[in-house]
Amino acid sequence: MTHLAIALALGLIIGAEHGWQVRKSSEEMLALESVQAHPPTQAAGLVYASMLYGFCRDADRCQQQATTALRFSEQMEVPQYANLGVFYLGYALSLAGQGAGGLPLMQQAFHDRRASGIELSVSLMLILMADAHHRMGQWEAGLALLSEAKSAIAQNSERFLEAEHDRLMGELLLLSSAKNHETAAEDWFQRSLKVAQQQQARSFELRTATSLARLWIAQGKTQAAHDLLTPIYSSFDDGGGLPDLQAAQHLLERSGLSS
Repeated sequence: MTHLAIALALGLIIGAEHGWQVRKSSEEMLALESVQAHPPTQAAGLVYASMLYGFCRDADRCQQQATTALRFSEQMEVPQYANLGVFYLGYALSLAGQGAGGLPLMQQAFHDRRASGIELSVSLMLILMADAHHRMGQWEAGLALLSEAKSAIAQNSERFLEAEHDRLMGELLLLSSAKNHETAAEDWFQRSLKVAQQQQARSFELRTATSLARLWIAQGKTQAAHDLLTPIYSSFDDGGGLPDLQAAQHLLERSGLSS
């Protein structure tokens, strides 16, 4: 899987307005004759699909595609994609609330990949492992991974990952015991939001707006949270139930902010 393929995959995710866009892209890519006729390309396509679903936080589909990618890659003896199949299988487990089982798979796959000399996907893998630590409440480990990811993003010119990196910085700082951690977290959320808007990364914009609105609601700033999140959420046509849209909707409903 090339840098271009990763950028295209994430480009679809971060700009998608409809849940079906992600599934349609994945299904069309896997159905191409050129993909089916070449096992390494097919293995890459299956990994591409699991990455799409993982970054969209669709745990079930991510696990299905990652399992298929792993089995196919092992059968066709394409170890670099079997490795990524293991990684995304672990991330799917993390998304499903099974981080204790998923994170070790991610860590092993990451270390094996680096040991083989492959640096491709390192930034993304670091960010997803940081997210897995966040889901387990392990803020120190998560922040350490994001520090490494920041360097990798700069080195590999992968600015399309900056918004999610910055949002996770905020989320992890909220878990920390650092002085003024809420202020620091808000600064990172604002930074993430600005980057997402500059890049027209609409899914990342929604994800960050949800994080910032959640913080503001906890601080009693309900009107500010409403003014931020409602127009961004309303600009999406669900069309397939992306988990980020569901999270934003539930936050608005639970907080009495939905109109």
